Amino acid sequence: MGNADSKLHFRKAVVQLTTKTQPVEASDDVFWDQFWVDSSTTVQDVFALVPAAEIRAVREESPSNLATLCYKAVERLVRGADSGCPSEKERQTVLNCTRLLTRILPYIFEDADWRGFFCTWTTMLMTKVGLWLSPCCWPLLTCSSVQISPSRATRRTAR
Repeated sequence: MGNADSKLHFRKAVVQLTTKTQPVEASDDVFWDQFWVDSSTTVQDVFALVPAAEIRAVREESPSNLATLCYKAVERLVRGADSGCPSEKERQTVLNCTRLLTRILPYIFEDADWRGFFCTWTTMLMTKVGLWLSPCCWPLLTCSSVQISPSRATRRTAR
C-alpha cells in the first residue's frame, strides 16, 4: 500500500469486520473490495495491518464476517483464474487475495470449534470454497504474469 490513506482505509475495513453489529452482506462488493483492489499492497502490509489478535477477534465476535471474507477472496481468485489475469489490476487482485488468505487461514484452523462452524455455516460456502479453490490454483500457478519473481538473493547466488 503505497500511501497512508490506502493503508488507513484497509485498516478501517479490518476493524469494521469486528465492530459492525450486523454481519457485512456478501453482496456489499464496495466493502469487500477494500481488501484486494489497492494495487500497491505488499505482503508486509497485509501482515502488519491484519494482526493476529484482530483475526482472532473477528473469528470469535463475527465469524460470519470472517467466513464471508474467505469466500469473497476465493471468489476473486476464481475470477482471476477464469480470466487468465489479462490486466495488471487483475494480477494484483489475485496476489492480494492470496496474501490475505495466507494471513487469515491459519487462525481459522487453530480453533476446532470455529472450523466446525465454518464447515456447517452453509453448504454453498463449503462447496464453492472447496470446489473453486482447487481448480483455480493450478492456472494461477502456471500463469507467468502472476508468478513470483526470483529474489535478489537467488539472483546473486546464481551468478
